[in-house]
Amino acid sequence: MSTSAWISAGFGDRNRAVRAALALVALFGVMAWFAFSGPMHEITFATCLADPARWNGKELRLSVQRVRAIEDGMIVVRAGRGLGRVRPPDGVLPAGVDRGVTISVEGMFRSDGYLDARRVYVHEARPWKNRASLVGMLGALGAGLVVFRWDRERGGLVERWDDA
Repeated sequence: MSTSAWISAGFGDRNRAVRAALALVALFGVMAWFAFSGPMHEITFATCLADPARWNGKELRLSVQRVRAIEDGMIVVRAGRGLGRVRPPDGVLPAGVDRGVTISVEGMFRSDGYLDARRVYVHEARPWKNRASLVGMLGALGAGLVVFRWDRERGGLVERWDDA
């Protein structure tokens, strides 16, 4: 079977309802996953600072925090519209922690607005991950431009091999 036969078998009008149903199932699956385990349920530094008495003494894990500054041996991170402070473990800044670096922190929140870190993890590869995702997005855009074209008569995108 040639490539164009595979493409027309998968993208032809005959399977349009099946493809639409699969796309909807995938969409609702991702929405359900995000609703139950997504970042909306993650406790943020801003949440803790809004009600410090409630979160005092609680163990927290704050993921993907960008270091804004280092002041008096404290790591300053963004907390909503304000700033939160993290006391590093044993008062010593971990290797690689500097302004602009992305970190994750595990520790105990204190009602005075600080997080006593038990562990600070530096995301060293985060900038490379962001660049790789950009390359992937540009590749998907390029693939879309190779596969589809704009048809003025139909007023929309059509497959390049569709001559109808």
